[in-house]
Amino acid sequence: MSANGFRWSPSSLSLLTSCGEAFRRRYVEGERTPARARMIRGRVVHNVAQHTYERRLREEALPSKEEAQDLAATQFESAWQEGVELEPDERAAGEAQTKGDALDFSTDLSGYHVERVAPSVHPIAVEEAMTVRLPESNVLVHGIIDLIALDDTIRDIKTSERTPQATAAETSLQLTIYAALFRQEMQHLPKALTLDYLVRTPAKRMKSFIPLTTTRDEEDMQVLSRRINTAVQLVEANVYLPAPADSWKCTARFCDYYHDCVFVRRGARRPVT
Repeated sequence: MSANGFRWSPSSLSLLTSCGEAFRRRYVEGERTPARARMIRGRVVHNVAQHTYERRLREEALPSKEEAQDLAATQFESAWQEGVELEPDERAAGEAQTKGDALDFSTDLSGYHVERVAPSVHPIAVEEAMTVRLPESNVLVHGIIDLIALDDTIRDIKTSERTPQATAAETSLQLTIYAALFRQEMQHLPKALTLDYLVRTPAKRMKSFIPLTTTRDEEDMQVLSRRINTAVQLVEANVYLPAPADSWKCTARFCDYYHDCVFVRRGARRPVT
């Protein structure tokens, strides 16, 4: 595989970093799997937020809570019909229950976002596609930045059922790539980068907005270049290291290829006697 000709992105780089085998199966072999319920609901909230911010960009009134929820429901139904793969606990609960919970999550957070978050955000660009060639790197990296705000900051929406780690923005490879893309276009680094976490707990359905803000500097750009150059070398050499057995990635919940991965032990170990 020619790594220089590969379309590198935040998603592909993150997957290669977390599990080389999953990267190989998705990007080299082209194995695609149906979406998971949590992926669908996250995408729906993201799309409704995009619609909301595009209206603000055109200086139109923001959607009402009800409008946002209706749009979320419509998009959810369309996405669900394209196919979904249930996780083990979801199969036990049944598709109807899983679908209902995911739909409720999508509509609830979409309405919450348009009321709680969107009014205070002033975008100058939404879903901005950019490309960058980093220093000391011969490859192009492509990305789409969710939102660039008037205050020279980048914002990216995340959805979750639990409070994110406080270091999530600080350690985000995605945000580092966004900073590099921004610098290529604007000739300077963004003032700040924020992960806008919309959290909705599964039990009590309590919602919260948790923005995690960070910065990036020139050293981050240099480290990113080294990471990408190493990724290119691994792919050129056809070296795809699997995730460690104790990694969060190496589980049925978080890996689309877990069920038939050759690096996963299937049988029970013989007990110690």
